[in-house]
Order: sequence, then structure tokens, then C-alpha cells
Amino acid sequence: SARNGDIEAWKRPLVILFRSEDEAKRFNKAEFPGLPENTIWDIDKDGTIEKDIRRQMSIKDNAPLPIVFIGDTFDHVLFFSQGYTINMGDQLMNAVNKLKTK
Repeated sequence: SARNGDIEAWKRPLVILFRSEDEAKRFNKAEFPGLPENTIWDIDKDGTIEKDIRRQMSIKDNAPLPIVFIGDTFDHVLFFSQGYTINMGDQLMNAVNKLKTK
């Protein structure tokens, strides 16, 4: 879609992080057609990354997934959402477009 092209043109990766190999295997990419080519798939085998994100962003352990955010290399959170949200792609692109104008 056009949104995916915009994300790719922004030259920043989209990271999808799973909690386990089993969770990654159950994920059906066909249900999410058109994910950007610059998507990075990884597994947080020991939970370190999720724990660090939750700690740094003060997110409770029982808070709903997914956690979606745009951050920079200075540990600034530029966009944040948690739980399933309608029109997440539009929300992300609105944030990306605002960042591109700065």
C-alpha cells in the first residue's frame, strides 16, 4: 500500500519482535499483506528487550500487546500505542510525516 511505501521511503526499519520461536511460527504473514520490505523479524528469547521497553516506558507487565512505538537513538519516544488499534497504519504514517517535516 502507499503507507508501506512511505515507511520504506523513510528509510527506518519496522521491527516485529516475538516472545518465542513458537509465537513467530504461528504468525501468519499472509494475514498482513504489504508489510514494508524493511521489516525486521526477531525473537526476544529471554524477554530482555520486552522487559527493558516496559521498564523504560513505565508499562505494566500485564498491559496489552502489541506495544508500538517510534523511538530515536537518543531514547526519545516519538509515537506510542499499546493494544490493538484500528487504523494503526494511518496513525504511524501521521507520526512519520510529522517527523519528516522536523
